[in-house]
Amino acid sequence: MTSANSLHTPLHPRLLLRAAPHLYAMLVSGGRWRPFDYQAWLGRLIGQAVVRGGGRLVVNAPPRHGKSDLVSLWTPAWLLDNWPQRRVIIAAYGADLAAGKFGRDLREHFRLNPNVRCRPRRDVGSAARWFTPQGGGMVAVGVGGPITGFGADLLIIDDPVKNWEQAGSGAWRRKVVEWFNSTFYTRAEPGATILVAMTRWHEDDLTGYLVREHGDAWRHVRLPALAEADDPLGRAPGEPLCPVRFDAAMLESIRRAVHGSGTWEALYQQQPAGVATGRVYERFSDRNISAQVSLHDGLPLHLSIDFNIDPGMHGCIGQYDADRDLFTVQQVLHAPRMSVRELMGAMGRWVEESGGFRWPRLEVFGDAAGEAAWAGTSQSCYDIIRAFLDRTGWPSRFRLPRRNPPVLDRLLAFNEALCDMDQRVHYLVHPQCKPLIADLRGLLSDERGLPDKRDRHRSHASDAEGYRVWMLRPIRRAAPAALPVGYG
Repeated sequence: MTSANSLHTPLHPRLLLRAAPHLYAMLVSGGRWRPFDYQAWLGRLIGQAVVRGGGRLVVNAPPRHGKSDLVSLWTPAWLLDNWPQRRVIIAAYGADLAAGKFGRDLREHFRLNPNVRCRPRRDVGSAARWFTPQGGGMVAVGVGGPITGFGADLLIIDDPVKNWEQAGSGAWRRKVVEWFNSTFYTRAEPGATILVAMTRWHEDDLTGYLVREHGDAWRHVRLPALAEADDPLGRAPGEPLCPVRFDAAMLESIRRAVHGSGTWEALYQQQPAGVATGRVYERFSDRNISAQVSLHDGLPLHLSIDFNIDPGMHGCIGQYDADRDLFTVQQVLHAPRMSVRELMGAMGRWVEESGGFRWPRLEVFGDAAGEAAWAGTSQSCYDIIRAFLDRTGWPSRFRLPRRNPPVLDRLLAFNEALCDMDQRVHYLVHPQCKPLIADLRGLLSDERGLPDKRDRHRSHASDAEGYRVWMLRPIRRAAPAALPVGYG
């Protein structure tokens, strides 16, 4: 017989139905609770992570779809009923919510449900902190609150953000991250699993931090209300996550009602893109970053350039696949105070390291001002580039505007390529292109709605790409309609 004291050993045959939280929930509820299809898929994933130990899982799902029922009620109940010596910490955006919704509901489940085996100790039994006779138990806290004298084998954060006001507050987002690292994370016992279940409001929220910056390897499960390409559940594009509660027609009605506010993209599709940030590239998101970006021999190679002495030239190497309507960027060439000649030298070395020039031609994009004579010489920047290309013999084409487009036209085209109104992405960047990603993620607008260029290290890579996107996929602002005589 297998000992119930070990979390990481096979269960006794009579407990096989309790091998995952959603199966446990059906059993002990007498069939009154039954999982939606996505909850069953997620329940298996969570069960495997907890039993194996050391799991790190971030789950993003829309509001009112039942993620908290599975993650924050049935998962800790499943754990404590099977392994009552284990301990759980649950955190939510407020202490009252954590204790009142999760802590009390769990305690009452163990007190009143005749189908469970574990019972809470009667001498220690507040909603926020209670224990089992075997030494296990749970603590429920608000995000930002203390967790003293209590380690846990399962740590859950359920929606650390209350509303748009908190989501838009950089101070609150920093507070959540600092609290996670200094307080919550330090309570994990060896082999503990950490689950973060949240609806997204802001791209720099806790999900964004954990997936992009935290040292652990987090599995990120994004479950949009309406499926997109490569859906983790295998849904067809447009298929609802939970049609029993929200069918496609209802979700489409919600999408139309909140169109233009960012609510649909953030809360329902789990793709916040510049909401409440004042960002220039408000439609940029993690969907635009892909380590699968590669260059294809059959397409022209593109080099987009921003001319700048300080902090130096920026050259973005990529391609545009017109059949797929997709821009890609595979590399950014830059060094402090890099000159035009140094940039082209770096381009030559990059081509050599890539196995030699094998594309139909090199197409060059950039600022119209690059045709002006460079300080101290009769040559323009483009003259220097042409001379370099003449020496290499690479076939080339310069695709330059006669005069620079209005900045807002360039930004409009870039944002539309990042994500169009049908939620399709037309622009992918390799994660190694850090200067470009830093621009797209962090460049803010000034009071006129134009890029704030007070940070001299920002905007150069994105400016270079802006000319390329505008040249190949322009979207110009519509002129205002003329008003009838007598109006105005």
